[in-house]
Amino acid sequence: MQVAMFMFTNEVHELIQEIEKNPDTIVEEGPIKLNALLGKWGQLITKEHLDA
Repeated sequence: MQVAMFMFTNEVHELIQEIEKNPDTIVEEGPIKLNALLGKWGQLITKEHLDA
């Protein structure tokens, strides 16, 4: 579980760095990219929970 938490935190950090590179698109692209990241992790967690 700690490895998964580290991986998630790392991906959030990378996303923040990517979004900060172009401040003009933060408002438009930020929520979309964050939603995609959370959706990906939600699917992973749900799959792991169902497979357990």
